[in-house]
Amino acid sequence: MSVTTAFKVRPKFLAALVASLVVPVALYEAWEHFDLGMALLDFAFLSTPLWVLAAWWLWWRTRKSDTSQISNPGALFALASISTNAFVFYGWLVYRLAVGDIPFVWRLKDDLSYIGITSAFAGLVTSLLCQGSVRVVVAIGSILGLMIWVSIGIL
Repeated sequence: MSVTTAFKVRPKFLAALVASLVVPVALYEAWEHFDLGMALLDFAFLSTPLWVLAAWWLWWRTRKSDTSQISNPGALFALASISTNAFVFYGWLVYRLAVGDIPFVWRLKDDLSYIGITSAFAGLVTSLLCQGSVRVVVAIGSILGLMIWVSIGIL
């Protein structure tokens, strides 16, 4: 059984997701200045919204035609959790760009990180427990959602 039939995902969709792995590496000018920790953070920062949108798209595509009954409430909760995480982080980022670099912005990030990390972790745990093809994409989005709150380079 191939990957595309196991998750009911088209090859173009998989190619777009794999291409999102390449973008942070391509941002660096020279290999000798390549820092794996910062590359992971760049990848998380750039591709988290893409994975969240991909998860919603996959869920929308695979849901039952009867909209009165939710077929997989665990997947829906996991999607809502990673969406909340992305909304909180990128909402803070827009606020930071609007106000500037003042100490209150960084205290606000620390306070919002509790909401973001909790919702990303809830999405990860729920995606591991739920069923369906969307759970893999949600799990990757959750892990990346956890990484966007990290303030320092890792590894």
